[in-house]
Amino acid sequence: MSAAQAVAVQRTGASTGVVQSAEAGQVPALLALADERMYAVKRRRQQAGSAAVE
Repeated sequence: MSAAQAVAVQRTGASTGVVQSAEAGQVPALLALADERMYAVKRRRQQAGSAAVE
């Protein structure tokens, strides 16, 4: 992340979605839950950025 930010002209960021294996039984369900959480983080970050501009 630091290396990407050092050479990037634009702001660079990363989002992750974290799950525990006990939260869902099958790998596809775990991936779907992690994906859902990652996009929730992205939405919150975008909303926070929009609010700061207003």
